[in-house]
Amino acid sequence: MRPLLTFVFALLVAGVAWSTSPQDARAAAADLLLHHARIYTVDPSRPEAQAIAIRGDRIVALGSDAEVMTWRGPATRVIDAGGRALVPGLHDAHGHVLGLGELLQ
Repeated sequence: MRPLLTFVFALLVAGVAWSTSPQDARAAAADLLLHHARIYTVDPSRPEAQAIAIRGDRIVALGSDAEVMTWRGPATRVIDAGGRALVPGLHDAHGHVLGLGELLQ
């Protein structure tokens, strides 16, 4: 009986490990692909990329056009950036009128 329980437990552990593998993350296609772009990543080890894949509110892939296109599915929206630049972040360009006036005095 003990070898059977050990075998069943090993199968259970293998099933859980397989179901949480990184390959499963790729099983679902991206919602949006932007390719043919100049993407500034702000990562010193890889400062630029050509394409980005987004699923939901997460970036799931960043790399060359060929690498990222593997995330394409039948319902994926694909945008050709035409070589334009893509810069990460939220830029808040505003001024406070009172503070600006005080600076000019």
